[in-house]
Amino acid sequence: MDHDRKPAANQGSRLCPDKHAAIPSFILKCNTGGYVRIRRQLARGVLIADAVGCAAAASLVLSNERAVGSFAPSQRARGSVAIALGATSALLVAGAVGKQPTNRDLELAAGVNAGWVTACLLGLLHRPSRTGKVILASTAVLDGAASIAQLTLRSITKT
Repeated sequence: MDHDRKPAANQGSRLCPDKHAAIPSFILKCNTGGYVRIRRQLARGVLIADAVGCAAAASLVLSNERAVGSFAPSQRARGSVAIALGATSALLVAGAVGKQPTNRDLELAAGVNAGWVTACLLGLLHRPSRTGKVILASTAVLDGAASIAQLTLRSITKT
């Protein structure tokens, strides 16, 4: 195999900046179509996984009054949270389906996830039950990780 072969003229000749050192090198090689395709597939996968998580959370909020009551006691609050989670899921699916995710899609998703992290952290200030603390803390961690992944993929997706 010719791994050291120079790229074609229309593919460029530089590698992505070193600021993404935590990402495996096979993802960072910007100048070959296969690597760009892998990065775009990763971006789509992160958006879809995030959307599925939001849809599952919306279902939990609507179906499990006991668990949700540990941090959102009123029925009205539960409905608002479920609607917001459903809207977030729809937004994420729209960014992932039918086209390649753009930097704007990934930036928007990362911003929305940062908002959910903030909401979860604020929810922890209201002294939820033990179950509520676990739900809020795990949601904050997962949304934070999704936001970081989306921002990282955004910064290397464009070629």
